[in-house]
Amino acid sequence: MTVLFANNATATLASGISSSATAIALSAGQGALFPNPTAGQYFYATLVNPANQIEIVKCTARASDTLTVVRGQEGTTARAYLAGEKFEQRVTAAGLNDLQGVVDGEVTTAKLADGAVTTVKHADASVSTAKLIDGAVTAAKMGAGAAVGNLGFTPVKGSSINQIWLNWSGTQLDLQIDASPRGYVNPVATSGAPTTGGFRGYPIRVITTSYELTLDDCGYLVGMIAGGAGGYVGLLDAAHLVFPSGWSCKICNTSGIPIIIQEQSGTTPVFWYDLAGTVHTGGRTLANAGICRATMYNGVWLLEGHGIS
Repeated sequence: MTVLFANNATATLASGISSSATAIALSAGQGALFPNPTAGQYFYATLVNPANQIEIVKCTARASDTLTVVRGQEGTTARAYLAGEKFEQRVTAAGLNDLQGVVDGEVTTAKLADGAVTTVKHADASVSTAKLIDGAVTAAKMGAGAAVGNLGFTPVKGSSINQIWLNWSGTQLDLQIDASPRGYVNPVATSGAPTTGGFRGYPIRVITTSYELTLDDCGYLVGMIAGGAGGYVGLLDAAHLVFPSGWSCKICNTSGIPIIIQEQSGTTPVFWYDLAGTVHTGGRTLANAGICRATMYNGVWLLEGHGIS
């Protein structure tokens, strides 16, 4: 929002107005003496009658000699005025306050038009936390290309990804892409749990029946547990090229019975390499208490571990 000024602008009313009127007609040709606000701009003016009763108004638009105003500003009272009474742009407290530098906590939602905050509107680091009242800068207030959409917190947008943001739940910091969690950090650095920042172990994916791996299982320990129905862990074959080279997870069997690691249903055979360098096709058996790593490399699955046959 921008406050406008003109030098020594004074006019008279072309016709009387009531205390509720929001359109003021000035005498012919006198409108040009005043600023011409566009979107987000305004100026303050003062109505005066012969008894020196005044009212400050906020003008948000001007069409020739007709002004659109908000009545009764800065503690003044809206009242009726007669034709010929004065309409002047005077210096007012609100006009000067709107011009001054932003003081701590002064920027509120009401002070910003939707889309007003853009990257080009401020220098690097010019807007500090102290300058903003909580909740003042919302998604609607940000123009395209602005640094953040919500200081609550919705950062950047780019290419085919709509939104990337960090979400603080009070106990953990989540990285999300288009509202889909991609991982999180727990600030408790001494728990030794997979949710702890800096943890270098494997988060656990518990399964109890046949399961087919997905891209989201990368880096997990996928474990068939006791009491489950057993079955298989499925890998997609090279022909489908779903898993990128370097994708890897561990598979563990504590179900009490052997499980099968195999190509997914309906696909062509998978090529397997074990630690002995033997090439296999088709499913492999992972014994109870067996553990192995499955890694996709150059379109071929590699298995390493123990309990594989």
